[in-house]
Amino acid sequence: MVFHCAGIGIAGKEGLQASLAADFSVLQFSHLARLLLVHGRRSYKRSASLSQFVIHRGLIITTMQAVFSSVFYFSSVALYQGFLMVGYVAAVIPAHVIVFIVPPT
Repeated sequence: MVFHCAGIGIAGKEGLQASLAADFSVLQFSHLARLLLVHGRRSYKRSASLSQFVIHRGLIITTMQAVFSSVFYFSSVALYQGFLMVGYVAAVIPAHVIVFIVPPT
């Protein structure tokens, strides 16, 4: 039996096909609770950390742009050019994922 959304295979009377094709394999349903609780919690914490980082990054950039705009009498001058923002996102998000989200091996 395979839960397709999670990739969990349970070895049973049908054989090991589901267990071999899955991302995670358990021998009994009793082991499924620990797998879901531990790995589900870790997955949730990693997702929450990344979304919190993205929201704070957006708030910081918006605040900096608002202060910059107010100093120059609310003119429509951008603090950062578009390619700098794209480069910042392309460099900082992967660095955050590698440092804070990927579990140590």
